[in-house]
Amino acid sequence: MGVYKKAVITEAGEALTARAVSGEATIQFSHTKTSAYTYPNGTNLKKLTDLQEVKQTVIPSNIQLANDTLVSIRSMFDNSGITQEYLIQNVGIYASDGETEVLFAICQATTPDQMPAFNGVAPSSFIYNVQISIAQAEQLSISVNTAGTATVQDVLDLEQKMEEKKLDSFGGDASNTVVSLEDPASSDDKYPEISGKGSLKNTLGKLYRWVNSLKANKVDSIGGDTADTLVSAFDASSDSFPVPAAKEKARTRWGKMKKFTEDFRNWMTGVCLIGQIVNNCVTDRTDLPLSAAQGKVLMDLYTVLNTNSSKIGHAHDERYYTEAEVNNLFNTYQGLPQYSMDLFNIQSGGRLLYYDANTKNTPYKAGITQASEGVAITVGDWGNFITSLAIPKGDSRLYIYSRANSIITDWKML
Repeated sequence: MGVYKKAVITEAGEALTARAVSGEATIQFSHTKTSAYTYPNGTNLKKLTDLQEVKQTVIPSNIQLANDTLVSIRSMFDNSGITQEYLIQNVGIYASDGETEVLFAICQATTPDQMPAFNGVAPSSFIYNVQISIAQAEQLSISVNTAGTATVQDVLDLEQKMEEKKLDSFGGDASNTVVSLEDPASSDDKYPEISGKGSLKNTLGKLYRWVNSLKANKVDSIGGDTADTLVSAFDASSDSFPVPAAKEKARTRWGKMKKFTEDFRNWMTGVCLIGQIVNNCVTDRTDLPLSAAQGKVLMDLYTVLNTNSSKIGHAHDERYYTEAEVNNLFNTYQGLPQYSMDLFNIQSGGRLLYYDANTKNTPYKAGITQASEGVAITVGDWGNFITSLAIPKGDSRLYIYSRANSIITDWKML
């Protein structure tokens, strides 16, 4: 029996493999050829594009993936048409992408087999199993030419596989059996009933629905959907505003939440929120509280009223002020000028105003006097016409300002 070296994939074979792995082509191992040519030592077999001295050409009888990186190609050569014996120096594997055939791989003989000439009585044959190592072989798209001749070994292998895979009531191997699934009739039935007798595709379809439903509804430490999970009862809590804790049962946790909500609702009865507090003395709402700041305002008004009331008598007092006393009080308090933050505030009529260094629109602010305090007699409509006469404190000069529509005479000394 001959001895042959490991198969060498040619450059053309590598290119076709790359296209098949990427999905651009389908490999069809189209022919296997024998050659009687002896290639010299050092010949770069990867560069070969065809065999020399081809003697026989056959279609492979069996092609299969031996494992993830190995393709096995079986071919049988007989001598029924051989008239002159020859040495099988090379076995070449040819492949096609459907359009172009290339020399895919070549096996060289270390000790070649001798193909005898046919004697007309008993034919002889050689079966070659060429195994080609290809990375990512499991990703190859391979087409098998059904015109290949089955060898005796192919028949024996098939019988063994059929025996191994045979299924009956006593057993068998169904590990690679492909079964289509029959979807349960109702799409809303998450957990369909599985009966004792049913077809395999029907039973597996129901099991598939069960698995998907369990997976969708699974609740564990890293997630899950509790949207439809029901809690049948709550554990009552007697604590005031109870707080849920880690590693509690759902009914205990929800019992605490229920009690907390009830306590909060009771506490909210009669509670006033900050946004409901009124900070003025004109609101007539009876359901809103008054700001504490308004207490100070009211107290100040009360103090002023009480002070003024103590200075001018009333008809029910035990003694009456004399006319001279009343005139003196009137002259004392009614003649006091009102302090103003801005001499030109919009208002009408005439006013006697007191100002200081903080008041806006004064001769001091205009920079024409060093006297920061004084009184001003201001007359007119503050929006259009105004005349203001300022009398500064400690300054022997007077200052005047006027505005008539858009004509303005700024502060100037008289």
